[in-house]
Formats: sequence, C-alpha cells, structure tokens
Amino acid sequence: MHIRRLLVTNPSPNTPVSGPLRIALIGAGRHAQHHARAILRCPGVQLVAVADPSDAAQAAMRDIVPGIGCFKTPEELFASEKLHVVHIITPPATHAPLARMALKAGCHIYVEKPFTESVEDAQQILEEASAKGLRVCAGHQLLYEPPTRVLTQYLPSIGRVVHVESYFSFRTVRHAPGGRKVLRADHQLLDILPHPVYLLLQVLEQAGEGRTELLSLEVSQAGTVHALVRRGGVTGTLIVTLEGRPVESYLRVIGKNGSLFADYVRSTTQRAIGPGSSGIDKLFAPYRQAWQLLAGTTSAMASRFLKSQRSYPGLAELFSAFYESARTGAPSPLSPESLLETVRICERVAKALKAGEAKALAAAATPERGEAEEEAAAAGGAAGEALVPRFAVGDGLAGAALAAAATPE
Repeated sequence: MHIRRLLVTNPSPNTPVSGPLRIALIGAGRHAQHHARAILRCPGVQLVAVADPSDAAQAAMRDIVPGIGCFKTPEELFASEKLHVVHIITPPATHAPLARMALKAGCHIYVEKPFTESVEDAQQILEEASAKGLRVCAGHQLLYEPPTRVLTQYLPSIGRVVHVESYFSFRTVRHAPGGRKVLRADHQLLDILPHPVYLLLQVLEQAGEGRTELLSLEVSQAGTVHALVRRGGVTGTLIVTLEGRPVESYLRVIGKNGSLFADYVRSTTQRAIGPGSSGIDKLFAPYRQAWQLLAGTTSAMASRFLKSQRSYPGLAELFSAFYESARTGAPSPLSPESLLETVRICERVAKALKAGEAKALAAAATPERGEAEEEAAAAGGAAGEALVPRFAVGDGLAGAALAAAATPE
C-alpha cells in the first residue's frame, strides 16, 4: 500500500521490518522520560529521536538516551527521521492533531492517556490508521501490571462473571517539580480517569456479550464520579474520587463461584475461589486472604526495590506487545472498541463537570443582575476551560507530573 509521506519516506507499515524498530517521542517531559526508560528495556527497538521545544527537557532526555536526536518541533522530526513508531506524550488537547500528523507520516502511534478528548477524534484516528494498515495503542499500562495479569489468569475459576467494581481514590497534586503549573483538581480527575475506566471495560469485554451501555452517571463538583455500566448480563460500577480515603486503586470481579480483587497500590491479587458457604470456608477464608495479601505485598515490594525499576510497572510490557503488533501486523494489544468506549465515558464525565461548573457560576450570580449577564456568567465556565493555558509540547507536561504522582506504581 502506497502512503503519501511528508519529507522523509518512512518504511511501509506492511513491509516486514528486518532491523530494530525505530522509535521517536513527541514530548520530553517527566512522563516521556518514563517512556524512554521503558523503551530501553524492550528488545528489538531503538529510541532514535525526540521532539520538544524545551532545551532542559531535551537535555534530560539525552541523559537517559545518549546520542538521541533532538528536534524542536514534530514537523522537524518527521522531515528528518525515518520512523516506525511514534509515542505522543503531550497535553491531551494536542493528542488528536499530533496523532494525525504521525499517521500521515506512515507511523504506528502510541498515544498517552487520555487517548483523545472526544469520541469523534478517536473514531477518525482509528479509521485512518486502519485504512493505512497502521497500529494504534494508548497508555493503558495497568492492563499489563501483575495484578491484572493474575486476575485474568484466574478469571475462569470464578465462573460466570456477574458484577465488576472499579474504584480509584487519589490525592491531587498541589506542587509540581521545577515550578511547573499544576492542573486544576477537576482536570487532574480527568487525567487519571481513563485508568479505572479501561480496567472496568476490559473485564466487561471479556465476560459479557453485546454492547457496552452507560446506564447512569453522577459527577459531583467536589470530584467524585459514580457510574453504572452494563454489557449483556454483566454490570459494572465505577467510582473515582478526590475525597475518599485512604488512597486506593482496585478492581473487584464477582462471579458465580468466587471473587477476585486486584490491588494496584500494593500490586497484589487476592482470590476467593468457591461459594464460601460451608463452615470451614467461613472460618479459613479470612486467613487465606490475609496470607495472600501479606505474601503478595512482600513479594511485590521486594521485586520493585531489587529491580530498581524507574518506569511505571506494566509500561515496558505494553510497549513490547504493541511493538510486536507493529512488527508482525497482528492486532494491537488494545481493541478499537475498548479505546472508543474509554474515551466515550471520559468525555461524558468531562461534559458533566463543565455543566456543573456553569450551573454553579449561574447560581452565584446576584439577583440584581439581568438575565443576559447570568447567561454570560454560565457560559464563563466553558470559556474558562478554553482559556486554560495551552501548554507547549515540552513545557514539562503537567500531565506527566500528575501521572507520576497519581498513577499506582
């Protein structure tokens, strides 16, 4: 298939790659540096270039990958380098245009979460990639963390799944390293939101048949999201909160023959297999689960410290699976459906937050003000969103600071 290029003709996506895959990053902030370290752990690839206008960010990237090519803009990158895969690690508003630019250059794309801010953009990107034989992946690395892998392994043991619960509570970031601007609390909520959403959808996709439906959604201005989702005969609840304590991140799956509990803070998975109805089961079940938690936490922490891992757990594993799909033409590790449904739910939450803010501003208007002024005040919430500074590709990437603090390690 012939694909029109920019200035440099990249390898055809349908041509087998004989040498290492050539990888580039757009964005060199803190989260991009995690990407770089994870890429260095992947076999058969070479991190060759990065595009970011910040000299400091470029210097930090050269410390991790000596000799890496550095460019100020994505246009310069694509004009100068022959690439197979491009990682986009920039503020969410830039994801869609940069993804289209990379696809136009004939590159497979890995886009950090949130994949896009709208379903329309996500759909267009997936359709364009499919038409060109290119692979697409998003920053859903919790799917490749040990808790999810163990949960998936034991999923058949609990029988038919009847319910799934995805819960995330996290502490907002108030101070960013290097004096970078910190995202508002509601924007931090939207940044972390894809993680619990895609975990929930992954199990629903594995366990249920038919179409995923968002049955109800409540979003408080204080920063708590409640959602009820259904796929076939399986229901799922989603709770994401800035207020709930302690900080927790877990996925609970209930089946007709037991339950599974994946803990992303402690990197463990507790298993309660069987109906648990006998006296013996009731007596020993707490001890079994306590032992699983103690042994699993000790093993996970020891492994983490002994390996001195400096990138997020699951990141290198997701990269490797994606690179293999790019190399062989196999399907991406993330299905188009899961990407679209994740974006769909996140977009609904974002709209609810904006509507709530507009309503609060309208309610705060004084009685003496006219109707036109009140309408202007209500619209100010949406306008304020638009006036949030458009961060440069490499200004340190506020999302990177957030992800580093809020994503379970």
